[in-house]
Amino acid sequence: MLTLGPAGAGTQMDLQIAYAKNPARYSHLRCLQRIPSAKIRGPYLEMDPNSAARVLNNGAQNWADNSLRPPHRNAPHRIREFNTERDSKTAQLGLLATEQAQFALERMHAADKATEAMNNKLAQFERIATDPAVLTAVRPASDSDIGGALDTGTSANKRVKKAFNKMVREIIREGRGAVALNQIGCWMGPTTASKIAETAEVSDFLAGSPAARDLIMHGGEYNTFGLPANLYGVDITVANESFVTSKEAEDEPINSDDLNAAPANPASPVTFTEFYHEDMTVETFDDRENRVRRLHVTNNYDHKGTSPRTGRILRDVFGT
Repeated sequence: MLTLGPAGAGTQMDLQIAYAKNPARYSHLRCLQRIPSAKIRGPYLEMDPNSAARVLNNGAQNWADNSLRPPHRNAPHRIREFNTERDSKTAQLGLLATEQAQFALERMHAADKATEAMNNKLAQFERIATDPAVLTAVRPASDSDIGGALDTGTSANKRVKKAFNKMVREIIREGRGAVALNQIGCWMGPTTASKIAETAEVSDFLAGSPAARDLIMHGGEYNTFGLPANLYGVDITVANESFVTSKEAEDEPINSDDLNAAPANPASPVTFTEFYHEDMTVETFDDRENRVRRLHVTNNYDHKGTSPRTGRILRDVFGT
């Protein structure tokens, strides 16, 4: 329940926006931490995990008795800056319709605008998460460890497994032990998920699995295009959100042909961070002269890659 309204000038209202206010329902949160900020701009520290993991084999770190302490090594770090930007989604309702409606007219519009605001956040996150300047990209067709597009994988040549294993190996290596195997999750769009589920590799595996009957009858844990909730030791999250980037166009599924792997546990180094100064503020104002009611949903936030070494993106996943 939200009880929000401007002091004095507007009308206070109670609005219930269950899913729009619950960030856990949005798929990209698996590789994102959220940090509130009293300032709209500020610094954050990006550490290099190589420093803590560096071991010299030439004895230079040994400290013999009656000798000077070994010289210190400064931990490399970079001071970056986040800069939040304010975003507002607005609905305007006629006072006559608002007063005469026999259903929750305002609540329906508030939920719609809150969803629009969250999708706007998600679109900004995807731009960061797919930026080659932020995450290291792996391309199956040109990668010698994978050997080809994932849709050419078979039970004899498991390219989906090879791709997953390669990303996990690199995240473990680059995280220098700070990321555990069971903390890594994978985020993909529905196009990628359905094509992976349809590969001969996954189909042959399920055909010989005791779970095959469960999959055919009612899905069970394989209820997302036939993919299990955990594939080759990596938790699978399939994005079900979409957004439109023009006034009239087809919906564009988020992350439709890319695959992101990143730590899924906030206790580990989190690849991306959302700094927010204002989060889903809902306000209503009555304009008695024009007899309209305006409803606003406001956010003020910024997304940053705070631990880019602990994430990977698989690009050009399929051959066709």
